[in-house]
Amino acid sequence: MGWNEAFQLSNFQDHLPYSLFSIVEKKDSWAAADATQTDKKCVYLHMLLVVSEYQSHGVGTHVMNVIKARASEIKLPIVLSVFPANKVAGFYEKKEFKVIEATEDKQLFRWVPR
Repeated sequence: MGWNEAFQLSNFQDHLPYSLFSIVEKKDSWAAADATQTDKKCVYLHMLLVVSEYQSHGVGTHVMNVIKARASEIKLPIVLSVFPANKVAGFYEKKEFKVIEATEDKQLFRWVPR
């Protein structure tokens, strides 16, 4: 099973519409983007992207703090999933997310406002 670019693009556009994304700019260029969706039970973080030149400079932490503040205001937890091999899991653990489910395909994390 290989990578099918047309399928991936179509699947991405069908499941993550542009309207879910927020863009963070720094020095007049894109630094990060996040895609969140809120329902009655949680804020679901579909994706957090940080441009490589801004990684390890606090941009991801800033975006996460904004998302947490928004979730705290409406008193909802944040839920996200990560592929087990993805190193970003450590980032979320440092941001007080706890693993609530783990399979060989994904790790499901949750952060609950205080």
